[in-house]
Order: sequence, then C-alpha cells, then structure tokens
Amino acid sequence: MHDLLEGINVVHKVIYNAIRENNVTLEALNTNLHVASKDVCDSPNAFNSKNVRSSGTITGSASQKWLLFLLLPKIVGKFLYFNNAVWQVYLLLRSITDIIFAPVVKKSSLSYLEGLIIEFLSQFTALFGTDPLHGALSLVNWQVWAFTFSVVHADRRQTTAIQICNRLFR
Repeated sequence: MHDLLEGINVVHKVIYNAIRENNVTLEALNTNLHVASKDVCDSPNAFNSKNVRSSGTITGSASQKWLLFLLLPKIVGKFLYFNNAVWQVYLLLRSITDIIFAPVVKKSSLSYLEGLIIEFLSQFTALFGTDPLHGALSLVNWQVWAFTFSVVHADRRQTTAIQICNRLFR
C-alpha cells in the first residue's frame, strides 16, 4: 500500500508543473491548502520553495500525503486546465485509487481498472520518461504489491488487485 501512496509522487509533479508554468504561486497554494484542510487534525505540511523544485519531494506522514492527494483538486484544480497532461495523470491515478480503496469492488470493474492502470503507466512514462515508481520498483512489482496487499487483507475486494496484475503481466 505504501508503494502506491508514497512511491508514486504524482502530487509533487502536479504542484511543480503548476508553479513552473506560472499557473499558481506558492502563496496561493499554501492559502488553498490551509483552507482545504482547516478542519483536519493531521493536515498536510505547507509547501516551500525547496519541496516544489523539480528535484524536491513532498514531505509528511503517509496520512498527510494521502490527504494531500485527496485534496489536490481543491488546492490546484482551479488553476489548471482540464486537458493539462500532468493533471490528467493525477486524475487517472485518482480513479485507480478510488476503485482499489473502495469498500466493495464489483467484478465487472476489473476490466475497467485494468484499463486505467495501463493508461496511467503509459501516460506517466511518456510524460516523465521514468516508470511511476521512480526506478525504485519496476512495473512488475505492481504484481508483487498486489499480491502482498491481497495476503495482508484477505478479503474479496483486495484479491481483485492480484487478478488484475496477473492479467497485466502474463
């Protein structure tokens, strides 16, 4: 699970891209972050000039990064065009996580999820020239991640992830 939530730093890429293209300022991002997370106990850390550089990283705990991932549309959504390629990669990953972390997943969603994963991996690699896990893990490790996830959470919903990965990496 941590590979999915922390290994793929799409949030940093969206923030960096928005600032680089002068769509938003650091101050506006922090203002929106504060407003979006004002009622949250463990709100994400504020952005600074170091973590929005191309080589920077978003700091915080897993729960803070997850919340930032979920709040991203409220923080930067109004500053980006819908057809922005980096934003589209985020939206694909958001759709994937919405299905994977849903309390119940219908079997009929598996093919759709498989298509989303293939599209995400393809667009991410084409856009950034690296695999989504920054070279630390190969795409085959998505299968290992899914297997680990299904073993740890031995209910029907999570075992669907391994079925998808088995079909992807035959």
